[in-house]
Amino acid sequence: QILTVTVEPPPSPCIEISKEKFFWKTKKNGKVVNKNCIWLAKKNVDEIENICAMMEAEGPKGLAKDVCQATCETCPSECFQATSNKFFYKMKKGNPFYKNCLWLSKRTDDKIAEICLKENLDPSDKYPPAMIGCPVTCESCGGVEPQ
Repeated sequence: QILTVTVEPPPSPCIEISKEKFFWKTKKNGKVVNKNCIWLAKKNVDEIENICAMMEAEGPKGLAKDVCQATCETCPSECFQATSNKFFYKMKKGNPFYKNCLWLSKRTDDKIAEICLKENLDPSDKYPPAMIGCPVTCESCGGVEPQ
């Protein structure tokens, strides 16, 4: 008797493209209104839950739960980030200086690794270091550090 074990790969990490649009509503005049993930992320928790629970869309844009997976917490993986997530980059002229994950993702691999390995903490405690704020770009999901 042969025992067969099927190992499924872990789900892919999600990157939410913050300016990506989703179907929000249709006005009484029939005009379709689309919104982006940045708009959604600024809503209160109850509004986010209601918008993310929508099951029907009109027009070519998808539903919030599919487009804004980080904000809606619908990513199949526990590793996700939004391109607009900010992280503490460095102090500049005595002030904290922040960058976002989209900016980080456009650096060279060596520069990404250098920034992700920095453990500098924001003196104002406003944003985390890159490794925590941008775990997909930093490949730090599950506490694994970038190579």
